[in-house]
Amino acid sequence: MLGQTFHSFPGKLSTSFESDVFDWDTRSAFNPVRQDIKGRSSEELCRAFPKHLLREIQPVLKTGHGLLEARVRPQLESVSACLDTLIIVSDVDEEYQGQQLLDVIADLPAPFRDNNKQLKRSGYYVQKAFADNGTLAGVNLTEIGVHGWKMDKFKFLPQVSRAWRMRPEKR
Repeated sequence: MLGQTFHSFPGKLSTSFESDVFDWDTRSAFNPVRQDIKGRSSEELCRAFPKHLLREIQPVLKTGHGLLEARVRPQLESVSACLDTLIIVSDVDEEYQGQQLLDVIADLPAPFRDNNKQLKRSGYYVQKAFADNGTLAGVNLTEIGVHGWKMDKFKFLPQVSRAWRMRPEKR
């Protein structure tokens, strides 16, 4: 029934629309590392990263072509720098900073993908045409009607499927 709680949480769930956080404490399996980062390379900093805890885990980063500089670069230069098996899924196949970005929308069944009005309105096919002819780098996506955020909902299940196919030994 609407408004009825079916699950009890170990903490108080915030009912404020301003915050979507839980107020209980959690413990991390990662021990805090304190080291001077000034002048250190990513490789040096990653030596302290507990990769053994991620042995069975497959990290996946979902992005879009329009977010490469704003979101993907900072990820690759910080949080994701220590992830050797990172899979980056996107809305176009391309290489960025030595990482392969995978167009998982292309994994959708062709009849669904090709006849989906929402996907067409998102600009996916316009962006794909520029990528296919090698001119995507010089294009302002907003000006040509590409709305990457409208493509995101088409990525979730294909990204799970692609990660499973690429690394079936991971979870």
